[in-house]
Amino acid sequence: QAPFTRRQLLRYKFVGFVSGALLLGAGVSVGVAVLVHSWMAAWIGMTLAFLFLNGLTLCGELLAQIASVQKFTGGKKAAIALVVLLVALGLGQAWWGMGERSWSEVAEEFPASTAGIVLLAPLSVFAQIVTAESLVEGLSRTLLALCMALATYALALALDANYAEASVAVSRRFQERLRRAARGGLIEGHAST
Repeated sequence: QAPFTRRQLLRYKFVGFVSGALLLGAGVSVGVAVLVHSWMAAWIGMTLAFLFLNGLTLCGELLAQIASVQKFTGGKKAAIALVVLLVALGLGQAWWGMGERSWSEVAEEFPASTAGIVLLAPLSVFAQIVTAESLVEGLSRTLLALCMALATYALALALDANYAEASVAVSRRFQERLRRAARGGLIEGHAST
């Protein structure tokens, strides 16, 4: 038995994420203090943005772990192929449409594109908090951003439970194969004597 459960380790990661986000939010907000109306709003917005991004990263890691222990069915392979195809098409369109423009010009136009609007929509809430004139103005956005960050961590807990179940199932199947192989080997060994 390990000294800590997966759930305890995940909670430890959460505490690390929160303390890191608080420090990073403070550091970045001090750096941009002369550019914003309210340092406190900037700190809250930056802290929540870092928490949200950490939560998304953690969910991505857990999804990769789940994918590594589960068999890839035809549907999962098709979904992965679709994502790769969409990314390739998007990159192809950007490359094709570049013409004489530089990569930085294409990157500046990306937020106005359909893909940019969809992908960057969740992050706009954090920018609105950082640029709020006062804490009161950014309060509703702050509550929304807090819910978004908490949702990523709730999803991470659910994914962790899914991973634990999947890994236990894989382990049981492996142990059963080992038992069958051992029984088969013993039977063969007795038959030859």
